Amino acid sequence: MKIIGHRGARGLAQENTLGAINKAIKCGVDSIEIDIRLQGKSLVLSHDTTVKTEEYCAFKDALKEINGKKLVILDIKETELVEKLLRELKLYQGEVIFSSKIYSVLQKIKEQKPDANLAII
Repeated sequence: MKIIGHRGARGLAQENTLGAINKAIKCGVDSIEIDIRLQGKSLVLSHDTTVKTEEYCAFKDALKEINGKKLVILDIKETELVEKLLRELKLYQGEVIFSSKIYSVLQKIKEQKPDANLAII
């Protein structure tokens, strides 16, 4: 059995934050699922639509925190962020699965990164 930290360790810390990611790692999960959205021009962790007045965990900070220690499952919430996401992942050495309920997101990723691991929700 594999244990996935949903939105980090959602039940133990505020979801989609560095605290939730750290808690998931300390709990020994096999992988960490995080939700990706755009806030302005920045990639952030958020399950719901972002609000200008709120602060969110930056995607790049989450990647630094995970740092290849765990498989990362990216739940991609918006088609518009795919190219930026792939650019930000170019130097990341850890294993990633791209997931989305938006089929066109997965198609776009497969076109640009044929060897990508994909999961439809």
